[in-house]
Amino acid sequence: MTSDKSRFARENLPGDPYAMLLHCANRWPDKEALVFDSTPQRLTFSQWLLASQTLACALRRRGIQPGSSVALWAENRIEWPIAQVAIAAIGAVLVPVNTHFREDDLLHVLDHSQSVAILLSARFRSSDYLSMTLDTRNRLPLLRDVICFDGPGLHAENCWSYAALMSEGPQLPFQAWPWSPRELASIQYTSGTTGRPKGAELCFEG
Repeated sequence: MTSDKSRFARENLPGDPYAMLLHCANRWPDKEALVFDSTPQRLTFSQWLLASQTLACALRRRGIQPGSSVALWAENRIEWPIAQVAIAAIGAVLVPVNTHFREDDLLHVLDHSQSVAILLSARFRSSDYLSMTLDTRNRLPLLRDVICFDGPGLHAENCWSYAALMSEGPQLPFQAWPWSPRELASIQYTSGTTGRPKGAELCFEG
């Protein structure tokens, strides 16, 4: 069986999420790309691209630079792939946070990864993600921006609603970060069942 890596190289497909989405949006702009029946929400490739560009521009306006770590703490929802592509588009490092983590593990991951921003659900199941994040901020000097997918507005410094950021609109034409294959793209942490979660550094080359 031919590996995905070999197929991508043979077909000269782009390796990073933003470049791949741009390729798909150019080829199949009106084809459905994301379907979340529970919400329900549906996005075509072109709609997904525009949403990710809009979020990427909002992150840039808040000073997030290439190489900065940006955490993402949410369940399976449509904002997750939008944010994943947006983070890649500006050259930032994605730090997914385990949905089962409590405050101590969250603090460790955000501190160890040196995350400057976090995008999150307000809560998931019995976990209040937003409260846990706000409670740890004073111990995380590098964490500057908290962006919540839920709710109309937040009353804390540098704490933004996703809807407010998306209402700012994109700055077009959008210029994405030119990724190199071995550049650090994501830090994924272990579950931490036998000790502190350990970060595995990944690149888009695989």
